[in-house]
Amino acid sequence: MNTKLIKPIFIVGAARSGTTMLAESVLSKHPDIAYLSEPTPIWKFGNAYKTHDILTVNNTNQESINHIIHAFNSFAISSGKKRLMEKHPSNCLRIPFIDHVFPDAKFVHLIRDGRDVALSAKVEWTGMPGDAIDRRDLRASPKLLRLVKTIRREIDKLKPRPRIYEIPAYISRLVDLVRRQIFGPDSVLWGPRIPGLKEIRSAYSLLETCAIQWEFCTRSAQSAGLMMPTDRFIEIRYEDLLQEPRLVVQKICEFLELNLNHELLEILVTDISR
Repeated sequence: MNTKLIKPIFIVGAARSGTTMLAESVLSKHPDIAYLSEPTPIWKFGNAYKTHDILTVNNTNQESINHIIHAFNSFAISSGKKRLMEKHPSNCLRIPFIDHVFPDAKFVHLIRDGRDVALSAKVEWTGMPGDAIDRRDLRASPKLLRLVKTIRREIDKLKPRPRIYEIPAYISRLVDLVRRQIFGPDSVLWGPRIPGLKEIRSAYSLLETCAIQWEFCTRSAQSAGLMMPTDRFIEIRYEDLLQEPRLVVQKICEFLELNLNHELLEILVTDISR
């Protein structure tokens, strides 16, 4: 099965590194881009029961490759856009896997100061699921309604639907979300599942756990990037994006081969947080 996607774009970076801002608030406003955020079931097709998020070439087969290509291609076609862009923090741990499925893909690795990431991630660990997605809506909702919205959002992510025998893996995730709502935010793990995350959380403070999580994800992405051609993998500093948004966004668009003019550039940088 051949993909019709041309140079799909993947925004990678440790959780709380600014990937949502770059993908959702900046690049998704480009008229040529169809943006898909964190489609976990697509990536984990055939690998739903893995206890961590690392995927390698050895985790692929023709069925999983066809499934992933078809899912992304269907989304791009339905959007009517020329290029597909996807963002998922756990992609730091599966760049060789993605590269095998999409050999012409382009990767933008956003790196933020690990100290700031750890502090921000600590807030997310101790916050409730979805806080970073729609804080105003969630704050205005009663606890029960908030729980229903969280579960509904997770169910909506299960498109295309997992295979029957993989459904229990996603039910387990929904149970964890309910547990987090009832028993408190520290009762379940948060963020990309690096190997041994549960044991790390037991042995270290929460802030140390966040730092370890950031380092593992960042090093994994950097190591994978070193094995790729420079026209397919680029590293961008989050702090540079904030300080020189026009210059950095223009650099990213040139790397991604996206058409850009002055008016469009001004639109793209409008919502960059300082």
